Order: sequence, then C-alpha cells, then structure tokens
Amino acid sequence: METEYGTEMADAEAEAYLREQGHGVLSLSRDGVAYGIPISFGYDPDERRCVLQFVSAPESDKEAFVAETTTATLTVYDWESPDEWRSVVVSGPIEPIRDADLVEAADVFAETGAAIGLTVFGRSLAELATNWYQLRIAEASARKAPRSAEWRESRDDASFRHNLYMCRIAYVPVCHGPHWSETSPRC
Repeated sequence: METEYGTEMADAEAEAYLREQGHGVLSLSRDGVAYGIPISFGYDPDERRCVLQFVSAPESDKEAFVAETTTATLTVYDWESPDEWRSVVVSGPIEPIRDADLVEAADVFAETGAAIGLTVFGRSLAELATNWYQLRIAEASARKAPRSAEWRESRDDASFRHNLYMCRIAYVPVCHGPHWSETSPRC
C-alpha cells in the first residue's frame, strides 16, 4: 500500500534487502530498560531467521540483556534523503545457536553479514568472547520511500505538504535527556 509516508515492500523485496544489507541495530530489553546495539547479521530466508555473532568484552551488557529479552527487534535501514530510503524491522524471540548448528549458522553469516573490524573494542581477540544467536522472525515490517520526488512535488494538497515537512523535521538530530553524561559529546 502506498501513502505519502512510504510504500510497503513486497516480501521478496524485503528479503532481498535483508540479504544485501547485512547490518542494523538490534534492540534488547531488561527490566524495562532498552539496549540497542549496531550489529552485523546473516539472513537465512529458509529458516526465517537472522544469525547474529556477539563479540563482547567481559564487562559488556549484551549477554545479560539477551538472556532476559523475550522479543528482540532488528532494524535495518538506509537513508539517503527524504526521497531515497528503505527500512525493514523484524522481531521475534532471540536464542543461542546450538553447537551442532554453528557451522551452518556461520556459513549464513559469512554469506550475507557485513564485515566489521574488531578494533572498536581496543583489545586483542583473545580477550573477547564470541557467542552466536538467532533471531527467529515472528513479525516483519518493510517500507521504502514513497513514489518519486516529482510525484510529491506535483501534489498541491496543503495537508500533504505539511505532513511531508513534519517528516523531514524528524530527521534533524536532537541531543537531550538524562542519558547524556558530562563526558558525552554535545550537539
């Protein structure tokens, strides 16, 4: 269905996007606290799952959050402009991958996951723990930019133009709230 806010992607288009993108933001929760992390993933359409490799320093919160998360959400998107964007949001249970299934899962990850550098941790690989998980997709939503810019510009509906303006405002970054510490960068 098409609206001025976006067009639903067909299932095949959403699956192709998940296969090509290979990275997103995984959201977990524990005791009412959300925890979002950038992550690479491999998409397995046959099993309707996303394969995730957690690489963690000992003090990481990832493992504690994943252990208590009943439904995880993975948001995969790219945004070039208000006229060029796509997003797929999948959610479902997240669970460890059994040892017997690790080779197959690693193959899925290697085939479609985005390569990352481990220098972000500032530690040797020997100091990091590696664990494999799968997010079983129970729900999915996929959207992309609505028609072309020319189509939107040809519209003279004042309400449409107001709504488009409000959507564009939403992309202005804003820093606020108590989550910023004294050492956090300010906008």
